[in-house]
Amino acid sequence: MPKFYQSIIFFLTLFHAQGLIALQRDTNTVHTLREVQISASRLTDFSTGNKIEQVSPLILEQQQANTLADLLTTYSNEFIKTYGVNGLAVSSVRGLAAGSTAVLWNGFNIGSPMNGLFDFSLLPVNFSNNIKLQYGGSGALWGNGAAGGTIHLNNVADFDKGISIAVSANYGSFNSQKTHIEAVISKKKWISSIKWFRRIADNNFSFINVAELGKPKDTLNHAELKQQGLLQEDYFKITENQKLSFRFWYQFNDRNLPPSMTMSSSEANQKDESYRTTLEWQWTHLNHSVFIRSAYFNDLNLYRNPPTSTYSNNTTQAWINEAETKITLTTHQAINMGINYTQNRAIATNYQFNPTQNRLSAFLSYRIANP
Repeated sequence: MPKFYQSIIFFLTLFHAQGLIALQRDTNTVHTLREVQISASRLTDFSTGNKIEQVSPLILEQQQANTLADLLTTYSNEFIKTYGVNGLAVSSVRGLAAGSTAVLWNGFNIGSPMNGLFDFSLLPVNFSNNIKLQYGGSGALWGNGAAGGTIHLNNVADFDKGISIAVSANYGSFNSQKTHIEAVISKKKWISSIKWFRRIADNNFSFINVAELGKPKDTLNHAELKQQGLLQEDYFKITENQKLSFRFWYQFNDRNLPPSMTMSSSEANQKDESYRTTLEWQWTHLNHSVFIRSAYFNDLNLYRNPPTSTYSNNTTQAWINEAETKITLTTHQAINMGINYTQNRAIATNYQFNPTQNRLSAFLSYRIANP
């Protein structure tokens, strides 16, 4: 064999030997990998056949100064029925009534216990970092108010991310102002986050009044809007398998209801105030997970219209408790079961008594998938 080829074989053998030595040294070295959290709820595992869409984080960041009604109108297939400026905004999924769409905030239904509706114009986008839309009936999973679909508003914790502060401000026509402040402290074992938003607008824009003779140009009046809210979140990692979550959400809304095109003026006003508190403990271990959660909601609604002597003061209180467990039997089989106790109470001007509803329910789901 020529010496040239012998030299090539020698160097290749040398490089191969060095690679084996380096590989052997690398296998003897201990590398610490970052923690990876894998979680799945009954939404993804037990909603077979239902269409599920998730709003991308980029869209959530772009729409953080807007309401959920604005987000769904622009970036979803849901039909949002809006009753004018500062009016009620509700959804209609697959042709069903607004009460057939459930709105869940971290697993709790925040719809009104009195009429089953939720006003999407009152909810800011920046108070949720994970939004999913589920189309189709899912009453067995989320209650009888979810025949048309379900909107999932979740707050997902991300540990060990340091300290971050975000401030945004928007100003537009007709004195439209939107301000958002967020501060997060994320450590290995705990997270503390606070979010605050404020929205005001005069809404005194001009329009062509097609309901009047000659179609004159008018200016909308009595349509001022004031909104502000605060969200406090705290997460504690007790052990590697246990996590405790606490959330407090306060929001106040004051809006004047403008006159219709056939009315000359209006004095109607509506104020909404909400207190929402949740506490959740979860434990996960291999193929078994347990969730125990509790929530207390207090919603106040005050409507007044002096010209018609109409005054309505409504208060609803909801106390929700739920225990849930998920067991993965095999790679293709899983069981999800739990129990829910909900107490609703209504205090209204037009109610002679203050009715209270106690509801106890249990659910069980079994999933089997083809290999």
